[in-house]
Amino acid sequence: MAYTYGGLKDDEIRLVRLLPGSWNDKIHCEVFKTTLSSKSQYQALSYVWGSRNVKRTVWLNGQKHATTVNLECALRHPRLMYPGLVCWIEALCINQANTLERTHQVQIMAQIYDGSGEVLVYLGDSLGRKSKILVEPPIVVFGENLGDISDSMECIGRFSYRDPEDSTRKDSLLDVYIVFCFIHALWDMHRLKTSPLFSRATPGIELEKYLRQFMHTPWTPWWSRVWVVQEVAIPLRVTVLYGTVSTPWEMFDTAAKRYTDHISSCCSELQSSLSRDLISVLDDFSRSTLSIAGLRNASAQTETTNSTLLLLLRKFWNRKASDPRDKVYALLSLAHSSGQTLEITPDYSKSEVEVFTQATLECIYSSKSLHVFNTELVRKFWKDLPTWVPDWDAPGNYVDNNRFAASALYTACRSEQIDMNKLRELRHWNRFIVKGMYITRVEQVHEVMWGDSVETSRDTLKSWGHMIHINLQKSLRTVWRTLCADVMVSMEKRGTKTQTVFRRAKDDDELKFAAWALHSKRSPTDVVRGDKIMPRDWRDINIRA
Repeated sequence: MAYTYGGLKDDEIRLVRLLPGSWNDKIHCEVFKTTLSSKSQYQALSYVWGSRNVKRTVWLNGQKHATTVNLECALRHPRLMYPGLVCWIEALCINQANTLERTHQVQIMAQIYDGSGEVLVYLGDSLGRKSKILVEPPIVVFGENLGDISDSMECIGRFSYRDPEDSTRKDSLLDVYIVFCFIHALWDMHRLKTSPLFSRATPGIELEKYLRQFMHTPWTPWWSRVWVVQEVAIPLRVTVLYGTVSTPWEMFDTAAKRYTDHISSCCSELQSSLSRDLISVLDDFSRSTLSIAGLRNASAQTETTNSTLLLLLRKFWNRKASDPRDKVYALLSLAHSSGQTLEITPDYSKSEVEVFTQATLECIYSSKSLHVFNTELVRKFWKDLPTWVPDWDAPGNYVDNNRFAASALYTACRSEQIDMNKLRELRHWNRFIVKGMYITRVEQVHEVMWGDSVETSRDTLKSWGHMIHINLQKSLRTVWRTLCADVMVSMEKRGTKTQTVFRRAKDDDELKFAAWALHSKRSPTDVVRGDKIMPRDWRDINIRA
């Protein structure tokens, strides 16, 4: 007989108590109700549902309940690590078939995570392994008492766990343990270039593979999901689990910060000695971790942040959700609007088009600007979406994010205030009408750059240079300012932190343009040994240095 949910009152939530069992026993849980005001002691689980096509069975109050394979694993490992665990789990504690209950519970989800004593982030089972673990795995806990870097690297060599049912299979948890040792060593180091981590004695190719699997789908999809942002940003205490290997979130946070600080300053020469793949995956790890760390630190310090809904939507645009409406709803609890209360709330009775339209209007109201339109408005998965509404479910890209980050530089009427009353009158209209002013006209249009390879960009730049020289006879300074969108991006040291700074291009930036033209691999200009420079199709354009 399948489990049947009862109703919930406004302040009520359900909790799940994991009942004891050996490793291969079926998952039995006790479901009970409580209230947020009762301050019940519980933990919350952050995980990815996984494919809903393949089902597993767990037992709720003695009755069968179908769930995903990933959730079954996410219950089996913590049952071993946390005997008698009392936990809030979205898939089990919310009646997903009841739209009204789902809407209300999502509206208070931030309070649920904030009220938990700890959030357990379950990343997965074991990297690259598809078969089921038949024996009880060992429990490994990383923390400040683990030791220094040399201890971590020695642990990699001696850690071993084999499944006696299959002697030919490689160590089931060795791959995960290598990744955790590596991140722990980053957390514990003071200089990258003198660390044994980056010496030839460490497992290079294997480490790259394991790190990539640790950060990307299909091996570890947690990093790509949008709901996990608030699940880590809101609670004070977060523990990361991969199988039965665990560590505090702070180890990830500190490791990412130290890697970013060192690789952009005192240890920058490592970028030329390390493999491109390793640098790429380390950058990805740092970006993914630090994007949440900023929100988490602000939440822990109860500070007022400038994380408006618009900034959050842009920052986490590439994260995914099973329900497109959750691309907006998952970020509402983290959004601040200069002291104003956001009028949009989770409501699953609304369509995706209604939610995206309302989110766009809220971005305008809270920012008191039209910066929301400085985004990609062409790619739309929803055909009935108004042309002025961004498709928040469409993927963004690096160029879009940089352009948006510099959007303040493109404000033509910076001193004028938007009439918010007139904007609010447009709430029920599909049309969005704004007044504009004439600045100049487009003189020439040429081919866009398709792809991001060196050859593609070089060939496109050559054709642009030839077109500009033949048809416009404009100065090269105008060409450069057009190519960089009149914005210069630089990394500047401010105190102990390195920050990305956007500013308008200036006349004295011409030296930087010339240096790029002469030395960049993407430049259409050849540099010959010695002082002689042989430009390609730009041979008639003089570069003044």
